[in-house]
Amino acid sequence: MGLFSRRQPSALPVGVVSALAGYGASVIDTRAGKPADPRFSWNFIGPVVSALNGPQRDVVIQELYDAAFDVGHPMSIIGAHGLLSEWDPRSRDGRCLELQDAFLAYMHEHGYSSGHLNRYEADRWIELHGDLRSSFDGIVEVTVPGPAEAPPAAELEPGAHKLLAQLAPMPPLPKGNAFYVERRPDGAYVLFSERWSSERASLVRCEENDLGSAFTSMSDALRALGEMLQFRPHWADATLDPYFPSRRG
Repeated sequence: MGLFSRRQPSALPVGVVSALAGYGASVIDTRAGKPADPRFSWNFIGPVVSALNGPQRDVVIQELYDAAFDVGHPMSIIGAHGLLSEWDPRSRDGRCLELQDAFLAYMHEHGYSSGHLNRYEADRWIELHGDLRSSFDGIVEVTVPGPAEAPPAAELEPGAHKLLAQLAPMPPLPKGNAFYVERRPDGAYVLFSERWSSERASLVRCEENDLGSAFTSMSDALRALGEMLQFRPHWADATLDPYFPSRRG
């Protein structure tokens, strides 16, 4: 339950309270890269923002706050936070902050990364918890084994290549970026990626020369890619796992 007093709705546009949970679900969907629900365009948001800019601002804030916690559904709380953020994302009103903190707790508990937060939401988390990397994303630094301690990695035959990693499927695979290691006929290893080209409507090979134009061993190539990616992406081959310097807790 919220900390502030209750009162009956009177200043919100008709239908807003009953739609809060649906709007909250749409907020979460758009954060996850899904299309926005067409029901919740500016035609829905705009009248609430106009009311918040009017003489009954405090009443509107209270009604959104009350409606969110009276329903008690996480999506209703997120919907109220979303509407108030459209009006003033950095409001220091205690009711707005309580709703924002509940939204942040939901995102954290459900495994979203800090990349799904807006700047003002990230700043609020940092204000309360000190950082994002360890407290929100659960990332810890680990020691990558040196060349002498690294687990053996099977070498490829000249001309062969191997898929090493796929980034998160946004856009969905097969459009998501993928990274490969290839052994040239001269025995050296190179890293390349396949990236989606909207122009060609297909995957296009891209040489990853910034990581090094040639490596003398499979382990050296794995080390370079692990350092660039930092932590395990959507999918990675087991041979790459020891080379990520950061881990999600």
